[in-house]
Amino acid sequence: MLIEILGYDMTEKQGKKKGTKYNVMTVAYKRDGKESSMMLMDFKARAVFDFIKEIAEFPYLAEVQSVKNDRGYWDWEAIKPAGDVQFNTVLGGVKARPATKKDSNVWEEKDRRIIRQSSLDRAVTFVLATVKSPTPGDCMAVAEQFSTWVVNGTPAPSAAMVEEDEDEPF
Repeated sequence: MLIEILGYDMTEKQGKKKGTKYNVMTVAYKRDGKESSMMLMDFKARAVFDFIKEIAEFPYLAEVQSVKNDRGYWDWEAIKPAGDVQFNTVLGGVKARPATKKDSNVWEEKDRRIIRQSSLDRAVTFVLATVKSPTPGDCMAVAEQFSTWVVNGTPAPSAAMVEEDEDEPF
């Protein structure tokens, strides 16, 4: 379900066992123009709890997958950024910006593998065109820089991507 997360409050609670503590997050959200709240505990659906805790700016659009528990209540099982959404039609004119992977810094493992594979492919092409005697290490270093740029938006720090060849004019 598509929701607009408005914010959250977090409190620490005493566990049933002596000396144990846990966090409870009360998430305020809007769905279909109606405001509501959801209580999340840090020991249950940890990924959802951590995702919301890392949101830097509200309101935040997200897609939530919920499941009914054995007591008949709905639990949030998974969450992801909503991506590009038509706000005026979905949320009735709410001025919010779409959540993106760059904003949330949440990348699924499948996405990371695709990025690494693509970066390695491009790095091999780049290194073969710019280095006289390329090594696998050269390709891996460039691929790592390409991957870092895709994920973070900034290149990985290094002295140079590849050693310059004095024989070539560029």
